[in-house]
Amino acid sequence: MHDTKDEPPSESVRRKNTKKSAVGAPTKPVAGTSAPELVSGTDIELLPEWRQLLREQMKLKRYSDRALSIAVGLNAAAVNEWFRKNKTPSLASLRLVARELQVSAEIFVKPNSPLPTDADAEWGGATVGTPSKKSHTPPLASKTLTYAKVLGYLRAGAWQESGVQELEELIHVPSIPHPEYAGLKQYAWRVEGTSMNRVVKAGSYVIGVAFADMPRRIQHRDLVVCQRRDHDRYEYTLKRVAITDVGIRLDPESDDPAWQDPVWLSSGETGGIEVEATHLIIGTFSFLV
Repeated sequence: MHDTKDEPPSESVRRKNTKKSAVGAPTKPVAGTSAPELVSGTDIELLPEWRQLLREQMKLKRYSDRALSIAVGLNAAAVNEWFRKNKTPSLASLRLVARELQVSAEIFVKPNSPLPTDADAEWGGATVGTPSKKSHTPPLASKTLTYAKVLGYLRAGAWQESGVQELEELIHVPSIPHPEYAGLKQYAWRVEGTSMNRVVKAGSYVIGVAFADMPRRIQHRDLVVCQRRDHDRYEYTLKRVAITDVGIRLDPESDDPAWQDPVWLSSGETGGIEVEATHLIIGTFSFLV
């Protein structure tokens, strides 16, 4: 009997097998190329040089990584992490940064990955007085009415990853015509929980300005947005400033026994957690219904 165990396959069989494996085999990336970067949480593809473009725009507008992060309401290290840790921004973060730099967010993405057409709806791009779907924009017709950027929520004990705190609904909060802070950008947050319920009730909004935007320093009895950082996790809450002989204390004002402990402002790492006052609260807002 003829043994065919070690015989090579015929040419026709070889071609057939080659054709089958070519169809079923996964496509390998070409040597020297890298996987495309996507806007976090989407399938929108960023340009390979998007970081370089962002850096150029920041230099033109004289923004440092930290200053830009704070100006748009991100945690202070967010933009720096895009450059140093190769993280990518969320769609909301990309829009915030582009708007602050006065450019279109589309300059950072590939032409075949356009941004959603409703990008401007996030900050009330519709005509004032015409509320959009799921919007709480007050039906006012004043041409001078402006809005504070709603950045998210403030809740003691709620730790999150770096980035923008996105709310489920579009909320439009009118800015405050405060003469002392005229010309400064205003931001708003929804207050959740009971850590400051003697001052602001849960569900209300606080409106503030960034300390980075003004020469004024933190003062005794200021109401401030407090950011606590524990490595890559962040907590945003509301606190009352108490300037003492041993440092700056940030106090809750609550009748809830669970929220009676203060935190201390730090210029560096304190027990692994960095504490910073980022915004001064200048007013509150709530809906009647």
